Amino acid sequence: MGIPGALRPRSNTEILDAAFALARRFGPQLLPISLLVGLPVSAFTLRFSSITRGGASRPGRQALFILGMATIVPALESLRLWVLEAALVEAIQSGQVSWPAVRHRLAFVFWRLVGSQIALIVLGALCSIPVVVPGVIFVLHRLFYSEVLLVEGKTVRSSFRRSFALTDGGLGRLGLLVLGATLLLISLGWGFSLWSSKNLLGAALGWIGAGGLALFKASFYLLAYYDLRARREGVDLLARDAELESRAEPSPA
Repeated sequence: MGIPGALRPRSNTEILDAAFALARRFGPQLLPISLLVGLPVSAFTLRFSSITRGGASRPGRQALFILGMATIVPALESLRLWVLEAALVEAIQSGQVSWPAVRHRLAFVFWRLVGSQIALIVLGALCSIPVVVPGVIFVLHRLFYSEVLLVEGKTVRSSFRRSFALTDGGLGRLGLLVLGATLLLISLGWGFSLWSSKNLLGAALGWIGAGGLALFKASFYLLAYYDLRARREGVDLLARDAELESRAEPSPA
């Protein structure tokens, strides 16, 4: 059975609360995979911190690690987010995490996710060349491409159009919601990064904290996507929610 009530419209605070609840509920199953994918990110970040603290004696190595922080780390973080979101989609729809189903869902759209990510970065940067605001608006309109791909299995172009349709007319509310969640993630992530730069124990605590934040981030964006769908397609999603509730009821003998 699925999770009844997951597909209804929510207020901004309800989405944040529900994201924490969803991450906490499936944390024992999903935190290990989040930590596993995040291990090279934490190792790379720790190494980068030690090199930058070493002074300017190795500018070539510093430039190499800066390039890695700008490319490899975001790519790994995106991979972690996609894996967690695919698992959470299965959890919402079936009430449990089935790793074969998660692998199938992710493999089916993986290269579409990669292509959409690259296109979003390039097009967002081009839109930001004259003024930053158009780039921000462009990214907000296409922000839910990965959720559309993982849940609905559309093409790259269709995922951008679908994300635009879901966010059209609601950028003010969506912008405040994303800004609040981003500030929360940045503040907590900054605290964990301070730990990770201290010593090996701090690095371990920072690694665990970053894994937990990634799980919350995946829960937040997925629930925000379902909220947008519920506001656009309330009748269909309420029917889907009723179906999930009926599955939870025992069938008569």
